[in-house]
Formats: sequence, C-alpha cells, structure tokens
Amino acid sequence: MKCIWLEAGALQHKNVPTPQPAQGECLLAIKQAGICGTDRELLRGYYNFQGIAGHEFVATVERGSAAWQDKRVVADINISCEVCEHCSRGLQHHCPQRRVIGIKDQTGAFAEYMCIPERNLFELPASMSDYQAVQLEPLAAALQILDQIALDATDRVLVVGAGRLGRMVCRVLKARGQKVSVLVRDKAKVAKTLDGIDVLSQADLGSLFNIVIECTGHEDGMALALAAIEPRGTIVVKSTYANSLTIDMSQLVVNEISLVGSRCGDLGKAISWMVDNGEEFDLHLKNDKVHAFALSEYQQAFDEAANTGLEKVIFNQFDR
Repeated sequence: MKCIWLEAGALQHKNVPTPQPAQGECLLAIKQAGICGTDRELLRGYYNFQGIAGHEFVATVERGSAAWQDKRVVADINISCEVCEHCSRGLQHHCPQRRVIGIKDQTGAFAEYMCIPERNLFELPASMSDYQAVQLEPLAAALQILDQIALDATDRVLVVGAGRLGRMVCRVLKARGQKVSVLVRDKAKVAKTLDGIDVLSQADLGSLFNIVIECTGHEDGMALALAAIEPRGTIVVKSTYANSLTIDMSQLVVNEISLVGSRCGDLGKAISWMVDNGEEFDLHLKNDKVHAFALSEYQQAFDEAANTGLEKVIFNQFDR
C-alpha cells in the first residue's frame, strides 16, 4: 500500500506491505485523514516518532468481524492494554502501555489502510458527512475541557491562539453559551472566521482572565497565558510541544495558579455534539477553507497545513 513515511524529521511517499488484522482487529480503508498541529510537531521530533503518522481520520471497515464489516467509523486513538491498574480504573487514555495511533508505537492514517482493535471503533451515523467525521478527534479534545473544569456564566475565558484547535475550542464554548475571547497575532485575519467571539491582540489585554486555555502549539504560548491569568486562575494547556518549556514556577505558586493538562476526549460525546451542531463545519467546504490532497502531494499538504487561516488540510485521494 502507499503511505506517507516519517523518518528523521523528513517525509516520503513510499510503498509498504498492507497490514493484516490480528485477532480482534479490523482492517480499515482510509477515506479522509487530516493534518493537525501534533503531526507537524512530530516532524520536529515530538515522541521521536518514525513510521506512518496521522490520527484524525474517517474510514470504512474493509475486513473484520461481521458486526463491523463495511461500517463507516472513527477510532479512539489510544490503544490501551485493558488489564493494568489505570485501565481497571477507567483511565485507558493514561495506560502506561498504551499505543497512540500515528503518534506513539502505532501506525497512523496517512496511508491507504490501517489496522485498529475493534474495541476502539465508533460507528458513524449516516447523516454525518466525512468532513464532519474527520473533525471528531479534535472536537473530542476540545470537549474534554468541559469535563476537566467547571465553567459558569461569570467566568472570563481567554483562548490563546486561533489556529484550528483554538477555533474549535472557541466554537465549543460559544455553543454552550459561554462568553469567550481569543488572543491572536492578526485580528483582521481571524475576526472573519470567528463570529460572535471577542478577538484580541496583546495590545488589547487590559483586565485579566480567570480561565485561560493555551492552544497555540508554540512554546511562547505559555508565556502569553501566564501574562493573561489572574491570581487563583486556571490555565488549561491543550498544546503539545516538541521542545522543553521554561516556566517561572514562582509565579504559579505566589499567584496560586492551577495548571491543567488536557489531552484526548470522548469520541462518543463528540459524535453527539457534531450531530447537534455540525452544520457550520460543512460550510467550510463551500467557502474554500478546506484543501484536499492525494498522499503523493504530501509536501504541499504539509506546507498548506502551516497556514492557520485554513480550517483543515486533508488527504482524501487514494489510489487503491
């Protein structure tokens, strides 16, 4: 099968053997796969990953048990052992032996096919478009914030960064009626993509916020979050960084700031949310905010993914 192979910080289009499903696994034929900030961090050395990346995808079951045959699916990207103490406590996303699709010790979706355990699969409703489905993994990550911190109408919430994940977080918060602001470099560019969201530059920062959500994907994002948080506030960190960060821990201690790491979410909740709120996503297709490529066009696709003005860059053309 054809795939995009990552090795030593470089990508190449190559042929590799088509994987064969083990007991309890399904062979998936990829329909769409999206490039996200984590994929770009892998190029910079995150997790020292080598192989086939890609974890935002929608696929069809090509081979597996009769219950899953020909189903259109997405998958929880964390493949846990199911027997350790963490798994027994319902913390499969933190299983010490977990593999993570396209990120850690598990082949990803930038390929024609991939194998995934049946227990990780989620069947999609017929009403959901493929483009809506390929957004479910980052949507679940955004919804995870609501499970980790309590929000009410009086909270002053700032999202740092209006890239694809930052915009997703803003839309989730707006959909639940939360007042939210977003801190960006280029107000004019971003304001057009976030109706109903208060768009700020650093020069606009006056009063502080009691909840700040860091979504820049860059090391300097944490410094911006720390500058915007009020005493006894909470910073939620959604970014993953290839490099180490230097943080003034005295500021956290003296100002009694809570720091919350936030990662993957519940795909079942994301599917329900998309069914109720997904119309906006398909509008991106009509407004030329989604650029699609064949696997062989990987370099152009990754170059385009650096353009945060696009809603999504996807692979949706396969030769099989």
